[in-house]
Amino acid sequence: MDLFNRPENEILVERFFESCAFKTTLSGVVGFGLGAAIGLFSASVGPELAPVNQPTQTVKEVLLDMKSKSMAYAKNFAMLGAMFAATECAIESVCCQNILASIYHNHIVHNSTEENTTGRMEQWLVVLPEA
Repeated sequence: MDLFNRPENEILVERFFESCAFKTTLSGVVGFGLGAAIGLFSASVGPELAPVNQPTQTVKEVLLDMKSKSMAYAKNFAMLGAMFAATECAIESVCCQNILASIYHNHIVHNSTEENTTGRMEQWLVVLPEA
């Protein structure tokens, strides 16, 4: 098929999949799923120890603990994925107006923004207690 004579619906679908809203939403959903899986694994490997004077934990208590850890990981991964996708898409849409002039600038701004965001996110995750 000719590159310049494409049907209108194909162009609309391409624009939709390349939009910032779609990329951000997809990153958030995939991050949520991956975070839930990692949280479930983390909760199953290292369950919280019950106090000495309390009887053994019931299955319901263990499952509630696993659910809360999975949801905490899922929310964090979803937020991180959506934040990175939105930041990257915003930088690309602003900096890539003139592609030849902004390749070097885009690389510097993109890398420094992600490094600063990652550092700040790690500080937040250390400071904030898990729910």
